[in-house]
Amino acid sequence: FGIFKNGGFAEYATVPASSLVALPDTIPDKHGTVFDQIATGLFAIREANFLIGESAVILGLGTIGQFLLQSLLVSGARKLIVIEKNQFRLEVAKKFNPDIALSKVNLGKVRGATERRGADFVFECTGRPAAINATADLIRKGGTLVQVGVSDAPFEFNYFPFIMGHNKIQCVYACHPKDFEYAVELVAKKLIDPEPIVTKIISLDDIVEEGFQEAIKPDTKEIKIIVEP
Repeated sequence: FGIFKNGGFAEYATVPASSLVALPDTIPDKHGTVFDQIATGLFAIREANFLIGESAVILGLGTIGQFLLQSLLVSGARKLIVIEKNQFRLEVAKKFNPDIALSKVNLGKVRGATERRGADFVFECTGRPAAINATADLIRKGGTLVQVGVSDAPFEFNYFPFIMGHNKIQCVYACHPKDFEYAVELVAKKLIDPEPIVTKIISLDDIVEEGFQEAIKPDTKEIKIIVEP
């Protein structure tokens, strides 16, 4: 589907019937494109063994980060801090009422909101080396880094602070089928809202200029761009 081989951006695609999930009539077709990203966040929460009442930091508010924010709220996060340098994406996230929304890492504010300890969990959704290395300062002793974002190249990672802090690193990729089904249930019950996250629908012919080139702009005002054949 375009991840490991070509074929995702086409008018038609064939998939095994076992891979299909029926959507309720109450869910618009355009929202059907985001369940994979919702489910990835749900899978990350489940794999990390996140519990009601624990605190979390989200680094990066792209599509997965935005849905992870909503999913953590549904999961009972006590203190939820989001960090995103893109102002448009940060403003969208504020609509869901995180406890603190920051445009850059601010250790003082994170510590102040977590009883000077650091967060129980840090969900890293950017895949950027600088952001990944910055997570060590945000996690409490014994806390967990949940690595969701993927870097496009090898990089240097300083794991010494994680050893000294008795921290865990949990890496996640994609989701389990039951996370996908749970995502549909949460949207159907209006506990997760895809509408503010789906910011543009474009044609297959416009995928380069209005899709890829727009998405990589530092000041983009897009989050989830849907390609409609």
